[in-house]
Amino acid sequence: MELPLAFQHVMRSQLGDSFDAFRDALTTPSPTSIRHHPLKRSRSVEQDRSVPWSPMGEYIQERPVFTLDPLYHAGCYYVQEASSMILEAFYQMLPSGSRSRSFLDLCAAPGGKATHLLSLMQGDDYLLANEIHPNRHSILFENLTRWGDPRVIIGRCTSEDLASRHPERFDVILVDAPCSGEGMIRKDPVALRQWTEELVQKCILRQQSILEQAMTLLRPGGHLIYSTCAFNRGENEEQIEGLLRTYDCTEVRPQIHSDWGVVESDHGVRCYPHLLAGEGLYMSMVRKNSSPGTGHDAEPSTRLANRHLGVPAPPPADVRNFIQAEDFYWYQGRQDNWRAIPQTLQNEAADLIGSPLDLQSGLIVGKMKTPTVFIPDHALALSEICRPEVDELELEKEDALRFLKKETILAVECPKGIYRVTFQGRGLGWAKVIPGRINNLIPHHWRIRMTIPE
Repeated sequence: MELPLAFQHVMRSQLGDSFDAFRDALTTPSPTSIRHHPLKRSRSVEQDRSVPWSPMGEYIQERPVFTLDPLYHAGCYYVQEASSMILEAFYQMLPSGSRSRSFLDLCAAPGGKATHLLSLMQGDDYLLANEIHPNRHSILFENLTRWGDPRVIIGRCTSEDLASRHPERFDVILVDAPCSGEGMIRKDPVALRQWTEELVQKCILRQQSILEQAMTLLRPGGHLIYSTCAFNRGENEEQIEGLLRTYDCTEVRPQIHSDWGVVESDHGVRCYPHLLAGEGLYMSMVRKNSSPGTGHDAEPSTRLANRHLGVPAPPPADVRNFIQAEDFYWYQGRQDNWRAIPQTLQNEAADLIGSPLDLQSGLIVGKMKTPTVFIPDHALALSEICRPEVDELELEKEDALRFLKKETILAVECPKGIYRVTFQGRGLGWAKVIPGRINNLIPHHWRIRMTIPE
């Protein structure tokens, strides 16, 4: 691996005598790790050892073809780089309390840290996962749908728009900032090819702008977690130094165990590939002490109908019976789609749910195809709020993969009706059993597109 001379100079200055070990580590295979869903934990892939700083994380002995594992499609785990799971150590430093907490992942795609936060949050907490870029937003939406947690609002907004309409709104904000990608050059050749000193400077300016909006969005007493997958100080420690100079805030340090291999810097922590089984990452946290802002509550006149929701309405019994809990607020949207929002989310985040910004709340449960026929949505099959008593059609792996490819699966001897298709008890989608065949209800854009080996 030929590293740019300017990059070598920066890293030699930063690492000193350990630079050679760092450079050699970049020529070794990148480790593979996953993070389990706390409610869907499985043993589908050959696992090696746990990630020391995240009990839900595990290393994989050999990287499998995840597309060919039905439990990946069921959202039983997220394929995530181990260093980024250090977020869990920072989460443990957040204060807990009797009221729900509002979380914002400002640059959330592809969804690794957003799903991690959802797994860590307390029962009444909620998360706004935001991504402005359309392609990355689509990836975020799919990964959050697989995770199946209804406590999330998915946004496609600029940080400026969010800060303008919802200042001092959030208790915890995560900024996993767009960066030069230095920490990923071992596993991503594109990151190495695109690296320039000019790119680093461009990222620094962009990060400063995002952090300014994040501090506007953060309420007094709230916490900002900042991270990049860059090595240089300009994108990392110097950004935190700027926050400490500009705002009334205090740095918060996580508890780091000495045997993790994580390096504590003057502002935050660093992960280096020659010191631990992971890629390069920086993370830090500050607490906002005070602000001259006016608070997060928007005036009622600014709360407009969210076009993504529809209108509040009680659902028919055929819709409500697919949900195992009763504490949901229901909306009837376009094409007779029904959406369920947790009651606590409806109560605590009414300003976000009713915001004119591009924010989508809750879980799409399904739609009435006819006045008497309900077709559940794919998202419901992947959600843990789906009623356990719903009829299920359990498949072996070969048939489960055929189902995920949206191919025909063999007819079974069971009464006609709508069935939740499962593999090892985990939902994959829906099928309609009619005399002589099974109609595969996997949405076209969710199907597996790769060739499955015989």
